[in-house]
Amino acid sequence: GLEMGAMKTLILWEEFPYKRYALTGGNLESEQVYFMKEEEAIKAGIFKDTDGVQLEVEAMDFVEYAATNYKKFGCTLEFVTNKSQEGAQFCRGFCGVGGLLRYAVNFVELNELEKG
Repeated sequence: GLEMGAMKTLILWEEFPYKRYALTGGNLESEQVYFMKEEEAIKAGIFKDTDGVQLEVEAMDFVEYAATNYKKFGCTLEFVTNKSQEGAQFCRGFCGVGGLLRYAVNFVELNELEKG
């Protein structure tokens, strides 16, 4: 929703533990972007291409990435803390990230189009 411009407001936990990894080089045809925790990225082996060649990695905390780039996506950015009852519930229920959409998006259908 964010990259499509469908997001009106991005709501983000100020301590959101994910990073944005932009990978280039090796046998990749184009830049690949992943959003995951560092431990998950290492375990998934995303830092090497299919031939085992080390890729060029640009890593950035997602909170920093969102704070720097939210205007490019045409949305506003709101931070929440887990120190209030409501904030803690948001972090538990939505894993610390959510948003308000401008219009309905069928993500299941969109995912099938991207795969097909």
